[in-house]
Amino acid sequence: MVHVVAILAGSVMIWSGAEKLATPDVLARAMAELLSNRGVSANFVRTFGVIEIAVGTLVNSRWIHAGAGALAMVGLLFAVFGVVGRIRVVEMPCGCFGSSMDRPLGIQSIGSGALLVLSAVFLLAWAHTTTPSPAVQIPMAGGTALAAAVAFRWALVRPALDSARSRIWRPT
Repeated sequence: MVHVVAILAGSVMIWSGAEKLATPDVLARAMAELLSNRGVSANFVRTFGVIEIAVGTLVNSRWIHAGAGALAMVGLLFAVFGVVGRIRVVEMPCGCFGSSMDRPLGIQSIGSGALLVLSAVFLLAWAHTTTPSPAVQIPMAGGTALAAAVAFRWALVRPALDSARSRIWRPT
């Protein structure tokens, strides 16, 4: 069960990070609204995306405890941004998972953050009894890499598809 949670949490982090690398402007605009127009640059969002990818990788490595600790911090950050977004009534889509996210910072951010924190607590509590052997680490790394590849490919392809769809399906 620990390995399943690690793969799922790692995949979510890598997907989220890949989306931020591919489409940083969405989250940057939401952060500008959240921070009263003292927003963050696209490069800052990309840097956070790299951090998320690193966390997703750590969770699925022999340094699972360090990864779980970082996962808890990222989850807590998501939840805090959700609470602040809810208080300030942010209306811009959050872009937490790229341009496909059409919901603003709020309840969904709080829920996903809480779920990441719970996953991290579970991994911290149980990973010491089931440290993955090399025979398990290889499929874990493969599953995480596959999830990352699919997410990153989709993050690069989807903006072009959305653009093509908007040209084809213009309302009359």
